[in-house]
Amino acid sequence: MKAKKLLIFCICLTLIFSFTSCKKKKGKSATPKQDPPKKVSVLNPLTGEDGFDSNAVGKRPIAISINNAYPARPQWGFDSPDVVIEGLAEGGVTRMLWLYADVNKIPKAGSIRSARIDFVELAENFDSIFVHWGCSDTAQAMMRRNNTDHIDGMHGVYFKRDFSRNVPSEHTGYSNNELIKKAISDKKFRTSAKDGLQPYFAFNDSDKSFADSATKVNFKFSHYASYQYSYDSESKTYGGQYGSKQLKSFEGKPFRVKNLIILYFPSYKIINKSGSIDMDLSAGNGYVFTNGTVSKIKWTKGNDKNAKLVLKDENGNQIKLNKGKSYIALIPQANSGLTSIS
Repeated sequence: MKAKKLLIFCICLTLIFSFTSCKKKKGKSATPKQDPPKKVSVLNPLTGEDGFDSNAVGKRPIAISINNAYPARPQWGFDSPDVVIEGLAEGGVTRMLWLYADVNKIPKAGSIRSARIDFVELAENFDSIFVHWGCSDTAQAMMRRNNTDHIDGMHGVYFKRDFSRNVPSEHTGYSNNELIKKAISDKKFRTSAKDGLQPYFAFNDSDKSFADSATKVNFKFSHYASYQYSYDSESKTYGGQYGSKQLKSFEGKPFRVKNLIILYFPSYKIINKSGSIDMDLSAGNGYVFTNGTVSKIKWTKGNDKNAKLVLKDENGNQIKLNKGKSYIALIPQANSGLTSIS
């Protein structure tokens, strides 16, 4: 009798455990599946391109003052910047500002030359850390007045010289990412950008073209500096010549850009005994070239250090650039008639 009761107890216990197990399995299968997290595209804030290094997200750009005198060409690393801005310095000679969204992408870059007032202003407009080798008196006064974060080759160990090209000493200075990062660390500069990861320009989600064709453009800054740019349909970029010489880096890599932007500024004035000029960068007209097409534009910037360059079409709508590198030419309005487009 006892054996029979024990058998019945064991059978009941087994049924209880079986029921509980089934209930648990049923509950588990009823849990909804979670969708995998969506991959967020990280965009380069200066080019709009995907694949930007996550370690550089939200960091300030680096702006380097680059020599464009004849003995300095071709420049070290000319193919590497995200954005190149070129404008007048003095005597018809131009200077460049090379902008990098990621300091780690700066190779051997140079030759680096002295600061001019307009390039200090432009560097500040991008909230960048400004790299230069010396400065004009007016540029120095502006940097002191604005408390500009800058790295000067005249007062530091963050630069080197390369004398292998047999040119005068002023055309031999360069720097690179390791030296610039050390300077930023030593000087304890702010590294977080004021606007986080917000792109400086507006960009199209996918490639777009304008209505008017433009595969060739010639333009002139001055008697000293003139360019011819041509569109390459295979790479969908513009490459150029300075006079008769192809634009390329000293390392032999061609300088090519997705967006070619010409901004005519109204006037300029000479502001010191050395002949340095101050371009009026408040507003003007110009062109944007991309994908072998062109659009007339109007632009505004203003002269405040926090002002931002805004590009609009002739109807007042914001111009969106195609994703990729950009070149910006600042040309006197008086020379706009020397531009030819075909």
